[in-house]
Formats: sequence, structure tokens, C-alpha cells
Amino acid sequence: MSPVSPDPVPSPQLLRDKFREFSRDTAALGQERVDAANAAAAALIAGGHPERATVAQWQSALNEAWAELLELVATRAQELAAAHDLQRFRRDARQVLRHLRDKELQVPEELGRDLRAAEALERQHRTFEHDVQALSAQVRDGGTGGTGEMGQDR
Repeated sequence: MSPVSPDPVPSPQLLRDKFREFSRDTAALGQERVDAANAAAAALIAGGHPERATVAQWQSALNEAWAELLELVATRAQELAAAHDLQRFRRDARQVLRHLRDKELQVPEELGRDLRAAEALERQHRTFEHDVQALSAQVRDGGTGGTGEMGQDR
């Protein structure tokens, strides 16, 4: 019998999408229920219910709690967006680091023992600088510019 592997940690994008659905459903259904409770409370108060002061307090508390819930939902949505941006930044940084390491491995150990090898290394260095400048531009543009892989979400 093989051990059960744990479920992978959900991506911030997946969490953000599920939370959007949750918040949309919560807002729609919750607003309907809050509106119905407010209408019932208003009818009780207008009808001269003997506990109308208590009903008004409960109505006020309900509306405050609903506003707090909506604020919490908005805050969580912002936090999930920030987590997604952080994950994208870290992924892009890892990609740039891998690219730089690959370029570093291309530099030969004999670092220009003769003129021809030194000229070849200089050409290689100019190409490397050009690649780094292109990567730098992609990073400045938020990973969405250029034709490289930086702007692709995975």
C-alpha cells in the first residue's frame, strides 16, 4: 500500500478565483437576506411593536455586522491579489536567476588566454549584456513586455 501524498498547496490564482466566486455569492445572497431583515424590522417598528426599540437595535447591529463582513471580504480579496503578485514576482525572479546562471556556465574556464579567445569572449559578453538589458526591461515592465516567457502565467 503506497502512502497517500498530500494535496498540493493551491495557487494564489486558484484561491483568488474561488474567493471571487465566494464573495460574489455571499454578497448577492447576503444582501437579499439583510434587505429582507431590514424590511421586517421596519414593518415591526412602523407597526408599533412593543419591542420596537430592541428591534431597531438589532437592525442597527445587523447592518453594522453586514458592513464589517463586506469590508473583510474586500480586504481578503486585496490580500489574495497581493499574494498572486508576489508569487508572480518570485517566479519571474527565479527565471531570471536561472537565465543568468545558464549564461554564467557559458563562460569558458580559460577566460581569454590568447587574443582570438579574448575577442570571442568580448563578443559573448556583449551578447550577454544585451540579454541582461532585455531581461531588465521585462522586469521593469512587470514581466509583460517582450516576447520572452516572463509575461506568461504558469
